[in-house]
Amino acid sequence: MCFAHSKGVRYVMTGDYPANKLSNATARSAWVKQQADTALSQHLDGINIDFEATLSESDAPNLVALVNETAKAFRQANPYAQISFDTPFAAGCTWGRCYDYKNLSESCDFFVIMDYDMSDPYMAISNDPIQRIKIGVESFQADGIPASKLITAFPWYGYDYECTHVYKDSICSRVGQQYNAQSSRQLCYNIITQMLKNLSIVGTLNSTFVSKFFDYTDKGTGKPHQVWYDDPETLVVRYLYAKNADLRGVSMWQAECLDYGPDPETKRLTKAMWDAIDKFMQPQYDKKET
Repeated sequence: MCFAHSKGVRYVMTGDYPANKLSNATARSAWVKQQADTALSQHLDGINIDFEATLSESDAPNLVALVNETAKAFRQANPYAQISFDTPFAAGCTWGRCYDYKNLSESCDFFVIMDYDMSDPYMAISNDPIQRIKIGVESFQADGIPASKLITAFPWYGYDYECTHVYKDSICSRVGQQYNAQSSRQLCYNIITQMLKNLSIVGTLNSTFVSKFFDYTDKGTGKPHQVWYDDPETLVVRYLYAKNADLRGVSMWQAECLDYGPDPETKRLTKAMWDAIDKFMQPQYDKKET
């Protein structure tokens, strides 16, 4: 924390709250006090509320109350406290989360839009299709939330899908496997780059999703697999979209998905990922390139 502050960086805590206690005002107050006391004692700069539970519209006001109470308590202790809230890729009832985003935004400095895990149950696709990202951002703006309160977080990981069939144009069908948790797995970017190296191949760019993929056969099972992922080339497109849309910022999940070891090649790959996200911060970068 002290190191972060020495670099002019805010250091915030994360907080989650049990959905089944949202209507319990006493439990809310106790939780809020505990979070605020922790932040004050540890000299933290705010809180990121990572509430990802499904919620009905009738319960949405209770979530607003929780966030309002949290923001009030933190700012009473520290007027400069930063309050953020994690959201799915789109407003409305996306993923069963029928939150009142407009009223939530009133208490928050910004939302962190989790632009990842947008998989399809029947076929292998990108983790974060570019059109869904744009539609999602527009849905928040349609709710009256300004671009200055929106941060988009993109994945530094991909998915490895087991295919039941591979059709023309490299379409990996998951029909029959879509409810099998073992038929797909998350892979960090550093693992994916190692797979590409071991297979002596490069990923193929899909122009519709603006993500990359490659195929391989599992030596143990003999079954076809398809891996979808993003790299500096595809992520720059997303960062520049956010810049062009005048969003507040960009982020990722997660920084630990890179290799920070001493090997020259892994250092190059890691630097390329950080250099890509830096494009959002460069005022001289031509926004028209998007």
